[in-house]
Amino acid sequence: MTQEQVNQLLQLQKLYESGVLSADEFTAEKAKVLNGECKNTTKGNTFKSLFAKVKNSKLRIPLLILCGMVVGFVCLFVITKFVVNSNNNGEIDDAAIIEETDAELFEDKFERLWVIGTTRDYTEKDFEGWNKDDLKILRNYFFAKTNYIFAAKDLNEYFSQYSWYQGLYVDVTDDTFTDLQVNNVQFIKKLEGLSNTYKSPR
Repeated sequence: MTQEQVNQLLQLQKLYESGVLSADEFTAEKAKVLNGECKNTTKGNTFKSLFAKVKNSKLRIPLLILCGMVVGFVCLFVITKFVVNSNNNGEIDDAAIIEETDAELFEDKFERLWVIGTTRDYTEKDFEGWNKDDLKILRNYFFAKTNYIFAAKDLNEYFSQYSWYQGLYVDVTDDTFTDLQVNNVQFIKKLEGLSNTYKSPR
């Protein structure tokens, strides 16, 4: 038996199992295949007659519905995957852009890290080579950005060098910062070895 005959028999078996062919029709078509009568005509007259049977079968409507559903699911899958990939390719990762931006665009490393701290969580890798004094300035940078008036004279003097710092408020509230900023301030304090209270800059 050739591979072509095997393929033909498998096709006939599927048509029989789906109810398109009766037992007698299946037996007759199977005999034709085994006798070589269907040789080189699998995609021709033999299967044209089978498709005609499908067309005239009582199951044609359910089969058409099933085919339509399969085609619909395949199209939906392809479209969904394409849209998701397009969105992923088009998404702008603010933190990634900031981190790849030339450092010269920022006034200093504190401003750069502060901007990053408003877009994602800090990691220890962000602060490689930083000392406690640097960490203290960055932690208080978040407060300075709200124009907080520091009790510590050195901090007031330090942030006065920035044109954006006005020093207007003596207190901050819970809603002064986003949750992300609060978490990042706490992270810096942790690196400094300080307590986990962010409301009292020092």
